[in-house]
Amino acid sequence: MTQGTYDLYWIAVDPAAQGRGIGRALLAQVEAEVQARGGRLLLIDTSDTLAYASARRLYETSGYRLEAVVHSFYAPGDSLLIFAKELGQAQRLPETPAAYQVTVANLVAEVPVSAMGG
Repeated sequence: MTQGTYDLYWIAVDPAAQGRGIGRALLAQVEAEVQARGGRLLLIDTSDTLAYASARRLYETSGYRLEAVVHSFYAPGDSLLIFAKELGQAQRLPETPAAYQVTVANLVAEVPVSAMGG
């Protein structure tokens, strides 16, 4: 119902694997995919609770700006934050989707399986 606006519903990285660039790599892949599909604006919803502080830092350091706050949206005292980033012109995706999957797989391989609950 929009012209080129996309909504990122969810990305997640196991807490034991955070801080290794996996979230940033996932977000970059989403942005590239949205651009390849003609997207110009990407929106991300998240919570304002402490549990989502690292996610908010990722979005902010990746060029997203806080556009809106809906107070007590999820629960009393748990507000919805809406971040947005204008993506600009379409970027070329890696030559094959597998090329990017290898990049993400290499980042994940650095984390011991036991740290990921497996």
